Amino acid sequence: ANRIAAVGNIASVVNARLERVRAAYPPNPCAEINAACDAANEALAAYQGLAEAVADACAGSGAAGPSDAVITDADAYAADTSANGIAGQLGAMATVLGNATDRLRGISVPSPGLPDIEALTALEGLVAAGGASAAGFWGEFFPPNPCRPLG
Repeated sequence: ANRIAAVGNIASVVNARLERVRAAYPPNPCAEINAACDAANEALAAYQGLAEAVADACAGSGAAGPSDAVITDADAYAADTSANGIAGQLGAMATVLGNATDRLRGISVPSPGLPDIEALTALEGLVAAGGASAAGFWGEFFPPNPCRPLG
Protein backbone atom coordinates (compact mmCIF):
# COMPACT_ATOMS: atom_id res chain seq x y z
CA ALA A 1 0.00 0.00 0.00
CA ASN A 2 2.88 2.39 0.74
CA ARG A 3 4.40 1.92 -2.71
CA ILE A 4 1.01 2.50 -4.31
CA ALA A 5 0.63 5.66 -2.20
CA ALA A 6 4.05 6.80 -3.47
CA VAL A 7 2.72 6.60 -7.04
CA GLY A 8 -0.26 8.63 -5.78
CA ASN A 9 2.12 11.29 -4.47
CA ILE A 10 3.65 11.54 -7.94
CA ALA A 11 0.21 11.87 -9.55
CA SER A 12 -0.70 14.57 -7.03
CA VAL A 13 2.39 16.65 -7.88
CA VAL A 14 1.79 16.25 -11.62
CA ASN A 15 -1.88 17.23 -11.15
CA ALA A 16 -0.82 20.43 -9.36
CA ARG A 17 1.56 21.31 -12.19
CA LEU A 18 -1.11 20.56 -14.74
CA GLU A 19 -3.52 22.92 -12.97
CA ARG A 20 -0.85 25.64 -13.08
CA VAL A 21 -0.48 25.06 -16.82
CA ARG A 22 -4.25 25.02 -17.37
CA ALA A 23 -4.51 28.37 -15.59
CA ALA A 24 -2.35 29.89 -18.36
CA TYR A 25 -4.82 28.78 -21.04
CA PRO A 26 -8.52 29.51 -21.57
CA PRO A 27 -11.06 26.67 -21.35
CA ASN A 28 -10.93 24.32 -24.36
CA PRO A 29 -7.86 26.04 -25.89
CA CYS A 30 -7.28 23.47 -28.62
CA ALA A 31 -9.69 24.82 -31.21
CA GLU A 32 -6.53 25.47 -33.24
CA ILE A 33 -3.81 22.84 -33.00
CA ASN A 34 -0.42 23.95 -31.69
CA ALA A 35 2.52 22.38 -29.85
CA ALA A 36 0.79 22.72 -26.49
CA CYS A 37 -2.26 20.84 -27.75
CA ASP A 38 -0.11 18.02 -29.10
CA ALA A 39 1.64 17.77 -25.72
CA ALA A 40 -1.72 17.88 -23.92
CA ASN A 41 -2.69 14.86 -25.98
CA GLU A 42 0.49 13.08 -24.78
CA ALA A 43 -0.35 13.95 -21.17
CA LEU A 44 -3.90 12.68 -21.62
CA ALA A 45 -2.57 9.41 -23.06
CA ALA A 46 -0.21 9.11 -20.08
CA TYR A 47 -3.13 9.57 -17.66
CA GLN A 48 -5.06 6.91 -19.60
CA GLY A 49 -2.10 4.53 -19.31
CA LEU A 50 -1.88 5.12 -15.57
CA ALA A 51 -5.65 4.62 -15.23
CA GLU A 52 -5.32 1.25 -17.01
CA ALA A 53 -2.49 0.24 -14.67
CA VAL A 54 -4.66 1.14 -11.66
CA ALA A 55 -7.55 -0.91 -13.06
CA ASP A 56 -5.23 -3.86 -13.66
CA ALA A 57 -3.83 -3.63 -10.14
CA CYS A 58 -7.35 -3.44 -8.68
CA ALA A 59 -8.27 -6.59 -10.55
CA GLY A 60 -5.09 -8.34 -9.46
CA SER A 61 -4.14 -8.80 -13.09
CA GLY A 62 -2.04 -7.22 -15.80
CA ALA A 63 1.46 -7.67 -17.04
CA ALA A 64 4.15 -6.50 -14.68
CA GLY A 65 6.33 -3.67 -15.89
CA PRO A 66 9.80 -2.72 -14.78
CA SER A 67 10.01 -1.93 -11.08
CA ASP A 68 13.21 0.09 -11.28
CA ALA A 69 11.80 3.10 -13.14
CA VAL A 70 13.25 6.36 -11.90
CA ILE A 71 10.67 9.07 -11.36
CA THR A 72 12.25 12.31 -12.51
CA ASP A 73 10.84 15.53 -13.82
CA ALA A 74 12.79 17.13 -16.65
CA ASP A 75 10.55 20.20 -16.55
CA ALA A 76 12.88 23.00 -17.56
CA TYR A 77 10.02 25.18 -18.84
CA ALA A 78 8.23 26.09 -15.60
CA ALA A 79 8.39 29.86 -16.16
CA ASP A 80 7.70 29.75 -19.91
CA THR A 81 3.98 30.16 -20.63
CA SER A 82 4.38 30.30 -24.42
CA ALA A 83 2.90 27.45 -26.46
CA ASN A 84 6.37 25.88 -26.68
CA GLY A 85 6.97 26.30 -22.95
CA ILE A 86 3.59 24.79 -22.12
CA ALA A 87 4.33 21.95 -24.55
CA GLY A 88 7.62 21.33 -22.74
CA GLN A 89 5.89 21.23 -19.35
CA LEU A 90 3.17 18.88 -20.60
CA GLY A 91 5.76 16.64 -22.27
CA ALA A 92 7.69 16.40 -19.00
CA MET A 93 4.44 15.54 -17.17
CA ALA A 94 3.71 12.78 -19.67
CA THR A 95 7.19 11.35 -19.08
CA VAL A 96 6.74 11.43 -15.30
CA LEU A 97 3.30 9.78 -15.56
CA GLY A 98 4.74 7.11 -17.86
CA ASN A 99 7.42 6.35 -15.28
CA ALA A 100 4.75 6.24 -12.55
CA THR A 101 2.78 3.77 -14.65
CA ASP A 102 5.88 1.59 -15.03
CA ARG A 103 6.43 1.74 -11.28
CA LEU A 104 2.83 0.79 -10.51
CA ARG A 105 2.98 -2.10 -12.98
CA GLY A 106 6.12 -3.29 -11.21
CA ILE A 107 4.30 -3.55 -7.87
CA SER A 108 2.98 -7.06 -7.44
CA VAL A 109 -0.63 -7.01 -6.21
CA PRO A 110 -1.87 -10.52 -7.11
CA SER A 111 -4.92 -10.32 -4.83
CA PRO A 112 -5.27 -6.82 -3.40
CA GLY A 113 -6.31 -6.60 0.23
CA LEU A 114 -8.09 -3.68 1.89
CA PRO A 115 -4.99 -1.46 2.38
CA ASP A 116 -4.06 -1.91 -1.29
CA ILE A 117 -7.63 -1.29 -2.45
CA GLU A 118 -7.80 1.90 -0.38
CA ALA A 119 -4.48 3.11 -1.82
CA LEU A 120 -5.54 2.19 -5.35
CA THR A 121 -8.90 3.93 -4.90
CA ALA A 122 -7.13 7.10 -3.76
CA LEU A 123 -4.74 6.85 -6.70
CA GLU A 124 -7.66 6.35 -9.09
CA GLY A 125 -9.21 9.59 -7.81
CA LEU A 126 -6.00 11.50 -8.48
CA VAL A 127 -5.69 9.98 -11.95
CA ALA A 128 -9.32 10.81 -12.77
CA ALA A 129 -8.84 14.44 -11.66
CA GLY A 130 -5.65 14.86 -13.67
CA GLY A 131 -7.10 13.07 -16.68
CA ALA A 132 -10.14 15.33 -16.60
CA SER A 133 -7.90 18.39 -16.54
CA ALA A 134 -5.79 17.10 -19.44
CA ALA A 135 -8.95 16.24 -21.38
CA GLY A 136 -10.11 19.81 -20.79
CA PHE A 137 -7.54 21.02 -23.31
CA TRP A 138 -9.72 19.33 -25.92
CA GLY A 139 -13.09 19.99 -24.29
CA GLU A 140 -13.43 16.24 -23.74
CA PHE A 141 -14.44 14.02 -20.83
CA PHE A 142 -12.13 11.62 -18.96
CA PRO A 143 -14.24 8.77 -17.56
CA PRO A 144 -13.48 7.65 -14.01
CA ASN A 145 -12.56 4.00 -13.56
CA PRO A 146 -13.52 3.03 -9.99
CA CYS A 147 -11.31 0.46 -8.32
CA ARG A 148 -13.30 -2.77 -8.43
CA PRO A 149 -11.28 -5.88 -7.53
CA LEU A 150 -12.29 -9.24 -8.94
CA GLY A 151 -13.93 -11.69 -6.58
